[in-house]
Order: sequence, then C-alpha cells, then structure tokens
Amino acid sequence: MTHLIVYKGGQINMGNAKLNSWMQWILLVGVIATLVLAYGAYDKANNIVIPDAPSAETIAGTILAGIDIPTAAEIAELIDIDTPDTFLSVRDEKKSIGEDLATDELTDRDVREAIADRLNANCDDTDIDRKDITSIDVKDVDATVWGTNGYVDMELKVYFDNYGDEAESARVDIRFNLSDLDRDDDYEDAEAEFATILGNAYSCSTE
Repeated sequence: MTHLIVYKGGQINMGNAKLNSWMQWILLVGVIATLVLAYGAYDKANNIVIPDAPSAETIAGTILAGIDIPTAAEIAELIDIDTPDTFLSVRDEKKSIGEDLATDELTDRDVREAIADRLNANCDDTDIDRKDITSIDVKDVDATVWGTNGYVDMELKVYFDNYGDEAESARVDIRFNLSDLDRDDDYEDAEAEFATILGNAYSCSTE
C-alpha cells in the first residue's frame, strides 16, 4: 500500500498514520540533507574540468621517439637485388642490348658499302668503296624500344682514305631496326638489322 507523506501545520501525516514531533524533525532533516547532497552532486557533474587531450602530432612524436628507424642506406644493405624486374629497368636493359647489337653491325659489309655510297654522293671529290673506310667512331646513340622491337639511331664519324692521299672524315647518321628483344629467352634471338642512312653525309673534311 502506498502512503502519501504530507507536511501540514507542523505535523507530517503519512496516510492515516501520524508521526510524533521527534520523528517528524528527523525525517525533515533527512529530506533536506538528501536535497543538498543531490544538488552538490549535480553541480560537480556539470563543472568537471577535463584536461586538454594531447594532439595527434604530440602522440605520434612520442611514439616515434622510441622507435629506431633505419636509414635508407641501412635498408638498401638488407635488400639483395641484382636486376629489379620493373618496366623501366627491363626497358633500359633492352635499349643497352640493342645499342650493342647495332654497334656490332658497323663492321658488316653491306653497312660499310651503304656508308661509302653516301660519302661518294655527298662529299666533294670522294670516290671510295667500303675497303677505304679505316675506322668508325660512334659519337651519339639513341635506342627506342617497345615490347620486343625497336630501333637504334647513331651519329657516326667515319674515317676513310680518298685516292690513297690524305685521310678524310665525314659525319653520317644511320638507323638499325631491332627485333626479338625477348627477356624471357635471355635475348637469344635478338638482332639488329641495317635500315637506312638518315639524311646526307655532312662535315666532310680532310684530316
């Protein structure tokens, strides 16, 4: 059964029951004390001071300060890679092989005949054949590759004997086509083939 507590005229009534004066004061003080404590707790709950939390940068700095991070040189020492299998390294490898193959072709008979014909056509008073070419210096080389094919362009300085008199020289640009640059086959069938003389011979001079 629920009893309604009523304070009236200096007396607390609890339903049909009546409390004496001594008990009334004890109960009244208890109610007041409870209210005071409840208010104090509420006030503290609404005035809690939370200290500033450290920033993400501060936390990260504290963590990293305790970690021994290796340098790039130390990491490189731990990696043992002869030829990294990346697009750029494979392409550069193919270009290098193509340049070597084209350079080897400079001793070919047909290549030297083509060079001699161009010198005869573009250098005044020149009438030579391939046997008159004494040496060839590669001044510049540029390889272009895609997949297993490509080409190599070379700038050559050609030295030759003209009529058996003074040695002469001239510049010639030449192109070789590349094929079968297959890395999976270890470039076993790769080859360079003479394509054409690029433009005219130039800088003809007597040494």
